[in-house]
Amino acid sequence: MSKFEYPILSRTDMISILAESQIAAIIESDLKNPTPDFVADIYTRLLVYLDLLHEEDEGQVEFAALEQLENPHYHVGSARIMNLYIKVITMLQCPADITLRDLLKPQGDRTQFFLSAILNFCLHKDSKMNELRPIGEELTLLDEQRRGLEDKISQLNAEIVEYNDARESELPLVQEVDGKVKELRQKIAGLNNHQMSLRASYRKLKERSSEMDGEISRAEFDLVQSVQENANLRSKIVQSPDKLQRALEEKRPVREEARNAERLAMQSFEAKTAVLEVHTKALKKMSKHFDQMQAIHEQVNSAKSIEKDYKALKAKLSDDGLMDKSLDAKLLNELKKLREKERDMKGEEATKEYNTIKSEVESRRHDLEARQRKVESVLTEVDAITSKTNMVIESCAAEVQKLVSKREEIAEQVKERFIHFTFVLAFVAVKKKMPTQTVDLLKNELPLEQESVVLAEDVVNGLVLVDIINGFCSVGAGNLAPREPNRQITGMINESARLARLFCDKKLPVLAFLDSHQPNKPEEPYPPHCIAGTEESQLVPALQWIENEPNVTIRRKDCFDGYLGSVEADGSNVFVDWVKNNQIKTILVVGICTDICVLDFVCSTLSARNRGFLTPMENVIVYSCGCATFDVPLHVARNTKGLYMAKERGAVIANEVSLATPKKP
Repeated sequence: MSKFEYPILSRTDMISILAESQIAAIIESDLKNPTPDFVADIYTRLLVYLDLLHEEDEGQVEFAALEQLENPHYHVGSARIMNLYIKVITMLQCPADITLRDLLKPQGDRTQFFLSAILNFCLHKDSKMNELRPIGEELTLLDEQRRGLEDKISQLNAEIVEYNDARESELPLVQEVDGKVKELRQKIAGLNNHQMSLRASYRKLKERSSEMDGEISRAEFDLVQSVQENANLRSKIVQSPDKLQRALEEKRPVREEARNAERLAMQSFEAKTAVLEVHTKALKKMSKHFDQMQAIHEQVNSAKSIEKDYKALKAKLSDDGLMDKSLDAKLLNELKKLREKERDMKGEEATKEYNTIKSEVESRRHDLEARQRKVESVLTEVDAITSKTNMVIESCAAEVQKLVSKREEIAEQVKERFIHFTFVLAFVAVKKKMPTQTVDLLKNELPLEQESVVLAEDVVNGLVLVDIINGFCSVGAGNLAPREPNRQITGMINESARLARLFCDKKLPVLAFLDSHQPNKPEEPYPPHCIAGTEESQLVPALQWIENEPNVTIRRKDCFDGYLGSVEADGSNVFVDWVKNNQIKTILVVGICTDICVLDFVCSTLSARNRGFLTPMENVIVYSCGCATFDVPLHVARNTKGLYMAKERGAVIANEVSLATPKKP
């Protein structure tokens, strides 16, 4: 606000402005003799009015900051005052600096001065907002027009999609009809060739039939002649037996010839009869082929009609394509017009703003020139007064020095308290155990419901050991190992060893993840740890015996997440294969660190189960007594946080685990 010049408002004006703005209803005595509660309330209301402070944020302190305090309830009032003080000094800049004393022990004149500055800014802001309101309404109208155009564009896009879908849906039908038309054309060509061959054979059979008819007529003529000769012979037999005998002897060869001729005629007749039957069969077959030709002709006609429909559909599709292009062109034109209109509006707004700023600069320049002349005239008076005030200044120097030192001391305390509230988690390294009150506060803020779990023996249960190795659990074993004996880690190792022994005795599957890194592949943001081949990456002594158990699978990983660390070069996953090969229904997870490796593995496993990658696995149980973390003294908080987040992902958090004893028949 140092760029603005404002008059100091009177108490009556401030009361009326606060009442008209519906900020607060006060009286003149409140401004003459302000109290800390009144000052805090009026500043809070003004910050809320200026939208610099939300009512729900008033007096709230982050849980991360509260956990560093031994008695947080003693600091509720100071936290609220400090929050308000920070907001006010961030917002208010004027010739006189506001201090924490103005909130705790306010004075009437200073309170009036600061309230006048804030109210002048409120009036300035309201005037600017009133000037910008028509522009906002115009922008709202333009936004409504834009939404209407977007709706129209979406509608046109939907129609385009419908046209494209219709075209794509009809394309297989058109292709199928094309294929049928080609097949029918090939079939017609083959049938035409067959018809031509049948016609040629029919002509040959007809010619042969006519030849056989001629032979039959000649045979009949020969038969009639032989009958006549036979009659003549009979007449001769009656007239003269001797002559008949001679005639018979003479005609015997003739009769033999006649019989032979008759026999030949009968054979010829039978052959012609067979030919006639063949012709009849050929006629029937040709009539059948003719019927087939008529059916094929009808199919050809239908194919032609289908082809005509296909051409019509093709023409329609081309018309739809042209319509799509025209709609795209219209859409681009409308978008271009809209962009040009927005550009013109922004140019006009920039021009108006430039003109207003230019006029303000000119007016301020004139005001500064007038003030400079006034200052020059006042300087002469000041020089005269300066000599008088030097005496007073020298006499008050000692007292002022005391007040300045006191103010600096208070400001330093305020600054330290502010840093303590805002950045305490980033810079303070606590080296003693977490207070019991803070742990109780953590448990109240993160309610963690645990339950006693009994693993049924009628299904397959699997045990997963996460990073229970020297580099994380043995004192002084590496960069991330504990520096001193840790009761939480010791309890985790004992419970994990007990469960591993129980699972191995019952021949149940066990999978152990071992953190193992290459020297040239660090794991950010942590220092080098658990290098492959060193003692850091080996199991703790209490669990080294499981390496020789047949039901135990050892998997060395080079990342936080055991699920991702199980991926092989060929894309297979050792953990997924372990679950599927053993048909595991429930897995029990123990290990270190609860809020890093255990949490990442549990979250990935639950996501894979929800996606159906881990069939038939159903449940994931995290045993809280079998989990631990490091980074003392926050291990209790981080362990509880990790368990809480795992439960939020869908895991079951168990404080007691046992295997069901099978019932005796």
